[in-house]
Amino acid sequence: MLLILVGTLNTILRYVGGWLQVSLTSNALGEIQWMFYSAMFLLAAGWTLREDAHVRVDVLYERFSPKSKALVDLVGTLLLLLPFCIFGLWVSWDYVVDSVIGLETTADSGKLPVWPAKLLILFGFGFLGLQGISLALRSLAQLAGSPVDEAGDK
Repeated sequence: MLLILVGTLNTILRYVGGWLQVSLTSNALGEIQWMFYSAMFLLAAGWTLREDAHVRVDVLYERFSPKSKALVDLVGTLLLLLPFCIFGLWVSWDYVVDSVIGLETTADSGKLPVWPAKLLILFGFGFLGLQGISLALRSLAQLAGSPVDEAGDK
């Protein structure tokens, strides 16, 4: 909701300022907007996986039996998702830690803190990885014959 409010305000101020031939917007609004946008995507990835709302090519998958789906989910999680999360954490670790230790700010005169937005990179990969582990365990339970409903609860 905050992203929508900041984006709308920024757009309105830009157009009104254009009509008045005065700059009413600031770099700070643009910086805040990309930080909220980043937070939305980074923190929603794990939740999107939990809700099975991610993009998937269902040409074959939708026709699979529940056990076949569980096997595909398990293999995909173990061979693709979890290595991707580990790689993302590994590659971004120094980048994020340097930003947090240095209390990094934006380059413009507003000096907004950037380090909290960069810290969300680690949280995003971490939450996605944790949800991947949950998906792998749910898939294992299904393959073992344990009844698991759509939400993953027994």
